Amino acid sequence: MASARGGGHGKRVKKLKGEKLKLEELKPFIFHLFNRTILAGILGLTLSLVYGAIAILEFRQNLYVSALLRSFGAPPRYLYFRHLFENAILANLAGCAAIAALAMLHTSLFGQLGFTKTVTDLRAGNPYFSPEMVVILSWVNIGAFLSSLPVAFGLRQPVGAILN
Repeated sequence: MASARGGGHGKRVKKLKGEKLKLEELKPFIFHLFNRTILAGILGLTLSLVYGAIAILEFRQNLYVSALLRSFGAPPRYLYFRHLFENAILANLAGCAAIAALAMLHTSLFGQLGFTKTVTDLRAGNPYFSPEMVVILSWVNIGAFLSSLPVAFGLRQPVGAILN
């Protein structure tokens, strides 16, 4: 009976050693994926901050028009969601257009930079349809939301104070 347990234990140890070797092979891939995700997040955060800064400047220009619409009876909630919807559509269209343009220019761009054929050949794997792009587009949507916050604060101001 003791020998039967010992034999089963040896098989489990061999199996665990094999799994450990597989894990060691995956470590560089996991590290690379983690770094790409972090870089995509940083890029997306930068984009969201830029959208926020642009929104503040844009809202200063549109503050009078929003107050005028409110004086005609347009609900502030409607004006806010119109602005949020417009920002989200424009931001997503711009993000998708940038990704599509880069995908179309991929081969010539990376070829001119001196990368090998394995990098320029998109049949092996397309980096433009990856989880990192989802992270970037998520940050673009966060940026669209953040860029709508000044509108929410501006719509709380009294109409008379803005129109004077």
